[in-house]
Amino acid sequence: MGNPVLKKPGPRPSIRHHTAQPPKGSRYIPVIVAVSVIALFLQIMWVEKNKDKFIDQSVVMMLKRAFRSQVFSIACPNCGGDGLVADESGNENAAMCPVCFGLGAHDVRIVENADVVCTQCGGLGRIADPDMHHAHACSNCGGRGVISQMPVDRKAMKPDLVRIECEECQGSGVVRNEETRHREICPICFGLGYHVTRRVGEDDSLCPACGGMGRLIDLDTGVPRTCRRCDGRGMIENDEPR
Repeated sequence: MGNPVLKKPGPRPSIRHHTAQPPKGSRYIPVIVAVSVIALFLQIMWVEKNKDKFIDQSVVMMLKRAFRSQVFSIACPNCGGDGLVADESGNENAAMCPVCFGLGAHDVRIVENADVVCTQCGGLGRIADPDMHHAHACSNCGGRGVISQMPVDRKAMKPDLVRIECEECQGSGVVRNEETRHREICPICFGLGYHVTRRVGEDDSLCPACGGMGRLIDLDTGVPRTCRRCDGRGMIENDEPR
């Protein structure tokens, strides 16, 4: 046998290393993002400029008022804050208070700067009947407990108008409850810090009982009430009997 013929190996095939290439459209992604951000910004600017055309401004004003409004809780003077009163038979704390409906207080919201607590019902929204067992809604504030009153401009006040600073709150409009240690609306000036009255005749003078505020703290009960001497006016005639 002859020797086998050995074939010379041929050249090895070359191996090519391919690097991963990004998709053809990916190079445009940053441009698309930038254009989208600019378009969104321009749209926001356009909406802000033309909001009057499609946004109800009354809703906007209502929201603004809600954010800056304040809520006050006014204790019921009819039941002394207990929520219970004597029934028709005279049994103490046996009937629900007809003014506050047993809550002992009434919450009111001051929305506008011109809003003040109603002077007719003292902010309760209801007034007790003479029998103290029934009550009716206050016709002055419609049961809200707050009325809108234009603020008094001292420069525009007529010469016969007198502005008296409230001594109970020292003109701040709020007082501190000694029991709860919380700040509450002043029960004398109803948060105004002052009382305005008119001098009609030459004989008119400030009421000595209430100092011209028209309201005072009852010395016997400690409950704020309308001054009986001037009937809440703050002025009396000098010839009035004491």
